[in-house]
Amino acid sequence: LVVAGGAANGVGAALLWTAQGRYLLDAAASDSKRGAGAHFAVFWALFNASAVFGGIATFFYFSNSSSSGNAALFAGFTALILLGATLTAGLPNLATTDNDGAPNGRERTATDPVEVVVVEDSSWSQSVGAECRAMVRTATTRKAVALAPLFWYTGFSQPYKLNGFGDRAFRERIVGLELAGFYAAQVAAGLAAAEILESTTKRRGAVQTLRLFAALSVVSYVLGFGVEGVSLPGATKLSIESLHPTGARIAVATAAFALWGFADSLAQAYCYWLIDALWDQTGPERARAVALYKFVQSAGWSVGFAILPPERGCSYLAQLAFVAGSCAVGVFGALLALPAKQLRDPVPVTTASPLLASAA
Repeated sequence: LVVAGGAANGVGAALLWTAQGRYLLDAAASDSKRGAGAHFAVFWALFNASAVFGGIATFFYFSNSSSSGNAALFAGFTALILLGATLTAGLPNLATTDNDGAPNGRERTATDPVEVVVVEDSSWSQSVGAECRAMVRTATTRKAVALAPLFWYTGFSQPYKLNGFGDRAFRERIVGLELAGFYAAQVAAGLAAAEILESTTKRRGAVQTLRLFAALSVVSYVLGFGVEGVSLPGATKLSIESLHPTGARIAVATAAFALWGFADSLAQAYCYWLIDALWDQTGPERARAVALYKFVQSAGWSVGFAILPPERGCSYLAQLAFVAGSCAVGVFGALLALPAKQLRDPVPVTTASPLLASAA
């Protein structure tokens, strides 16, 4: 029953995340003042703020209870899910352009602009085979192949960091606070990424973001290897109760955990922003790019959990090495898919104009 529920949740999450990504990028294309980076920053801040609250709630929950959950807790989560699903009905119909040149949601009139790009029909009438072929074409482009390692890394790294490291490095009493710090760092990084990516040309913003991501990743993995190699093998979990003899280890583990949260958020924000910058400003193509990103990312999550020690025959230190290696490959691939050089970014003049020019 639990496995079936998890599978159903995974299918629903795939639909939700792909739709969210498509809607976010369409919102950015319809906004003449704010780009995809700024829109993603708002979404990411709200999304991770809930995780910060959940981490704090976990801290107080395990401070007063040894239970792993109760019916009332899950009922509350279910109520929030239903409320969120209901509120999506109030989302505005964005003024993006269909293949007939009219804004989505109505028939074309004589006053609609005629300078439009004709794109392929994305209706449900398309055959499954045609859509699969279109997805294969999207996945085999040079930019998609180059970015696939970074897409993979954003999912592959999480099982080790959250379960392999977090659950072993900290006792239940403080793991909630550590998670709150992890996701608070993700909120801050999302806002920082928006500032970097939206304040200069696309290529310069991309290079600056990748440099910051690489630098923070190097520091965090050095700290992580130090904790993994010295403190965790066969040792009691680090905790508030053992601060006196292991205060330095607590500080190092906490720093590594928070830096991972910040760096990972930079990577996530960069991926969404880059999809908007590199893929055509048409609904079907960008939807496929978002779906490809979530597909590769989810595959990374799955493999990360599949090799998670100790039952899988892979040591924690080895998995950390795999994660660090995939990070390095991801950065290298991203450098091969930078936006084209520009003297300055184009300024959109109407909401129908793309906010970010395609650099494909």
